[in-house]
Amino acid sequence: MNKLIEKIRYKYLYFLLLVVALIFSNQAILQYSLSLQKEDAQIINQSGRQRLLSQRISKLVLFINYNHSISHPKYNLDSLNFLVNQWESSNNALVKKNQVDQNSEIESLLKINTPRLESIAKTCRQMVKNPADSVIENSIRILQKNELPFLMTMENTVNTYQKIAEKKLDNLKILELILSIISILILLGTFLSYVLPVIQELIKRGNALNEANLLLIASEEEVKENLEELKTLGEKIEFKDQNNKIFIEQAPGAIAMFDDKMKYLSASQNWVIDYGLQGKAIIGKSHYEIFPEIGEDWKKIHQDCLAGSTNICHEAPFKRASGYTHGYHGKLSLGTLPKIKLEALSCTLAILQLSKKKKLNNTEYKRFWKKPMKFPELVLGR
Repeated sequence: MNKLIEKIRYKYLYFLLLVVALIFSNQAILQYSLSLQKEDAQIINQSGRQRLLSQRISKLVLFINYNHSISHPKYNLDSLNFLVNQWESSNNALVKKNQVDQNSEIESLLKINTPRLESIAKTCRQMVKNPADSVIENSIRILQKNELPFLMTMENTVNTYQKIAEKKLDNLKILELILSIISILILLGTFLSYVLPVIQELIKRGNALNEANLLLIASEEEVKENLEELKTLGEKIEFKDQNNKIFIEQAPGAIAMFDDKMKYLSASQNWVIDYGLQGKAIIGKSHYEIFPEIGEDWKKIHQDCLAGSTNICHEAPFKRASGYTHGYHGKLSLGTLPKIKLEALSCTLAILQLSKKKKLNNTEYKRFWKKPMKFPELVLGR
């Protein structure tokens, strides 16, 4: 999961950097194009201003001519000189700009108009230097000859600049569209190559997690059902165990029940009385602790029975440390409780005590065992 998160982090960072790079590149191209449009607007304004300057020069020359009867104020001549300088300076700027742009149509129009402009500018400067009536009249003739052609040519020049600007604007729109398409294709390719696989992996893992959750829920339900079954089974086993204990304790014969370690689970009253165990707490204690005199032969029989064997004893005397001899007649077998780790050895034993002082001969001993008492076999878990 950590590897997937790291993978998502790197791919997201790459995608983010790509988006930023596209934004910056598009903005750089658009800003450059907009700067060109700004220059075109300035050129159009400057070329239109050329017409205005030529008209102002013509009006000022006519104004000076109509007022020839009075002295020529110096400020009128200074104004004329200032306008002529501006006119020539603006024309030179247009020529230099076109030398950079290399537009043949604009170049031809400027070549046509430049001699007219120079002729008008020259006669106006002569007029400023010598505002005599003959000089003024000559200036007016030159203005009338060149002004209208100059204005017509300048109008064509302005229109040409306008068309060039419009064409650049159309190209800018096309460029913007191309950049948008390229950006979309790059983003789409990046999404399909990097982002989509990550999303699919996340969906796949999410589905796997949902399936695992469903299995976990089903497992929890199954565990609950099993716990309920175990609880019911435990209650049944406990009830049966209590019944077995009551049955053993109240059985008329000497009967005892042991676990797989030969520890007492239950014992009948006759067992306690016959073995002289009154007042002793034997439940939970080892049979070998109660009867340390038990030999290895009996221990082997017990272990065999715990392993699943059945031992039937018809005549098996057991001599106590006190001198008494007990005779076993019965059956040893193993009982297993289902589904729980509890094994019990059930013993159904008939007991005969022989005093040390009173011994039966073999005939009487065997005859006594010919009619043994029969006790029911008790096996848990069968």
